[in-house]
Amino acid sequence: MAVCAGAVLVIGDDVGISGASIFCASSITIGDNVLIGVNCSIYDTDFHPVHWYDRRMSKAATSLPVRIGDDVWLSAGVIVLKGTSIGARSVIAAGSVVTKDIPPDTLAAGVPARPVRKLSSERR
Repeated sequence: MAVCAGAVLVIGDDVGISGASIFCASSITIGDNVLIGVNCSIYDTDFHPVHWYDRRMSKAATSLPVRIGDDVWLSAGVIVLKGTSIGARSVIAAGSVVTKDIPPDTLAAGVPARPVRKLSSERR
């Protein structure tokens, strides 16, 4: 886990993290009762500019906040990229890459992660 100077990393109550990597350059918020599986990665930055000229000129990387809602489950190997939000009670399938917002109560999967189906908020 790395938090840059001036960055804000907020981790809620009862969060389980199993061997994950978190790199916070500006802002990452993780809600309460979140499960973060083994080998997950959460980044709010792309670490370096995409364009070769900007890298050569040592320009700063782009950083955008990441928000993970309450009761979210990130299965093993999930990657959460900058500027994304994962809604409360959502589940992200193993090996998925979150590049866009995921609504609450959603099962999402794939590279990039896309909603598969709505999850019931009723307890079974």
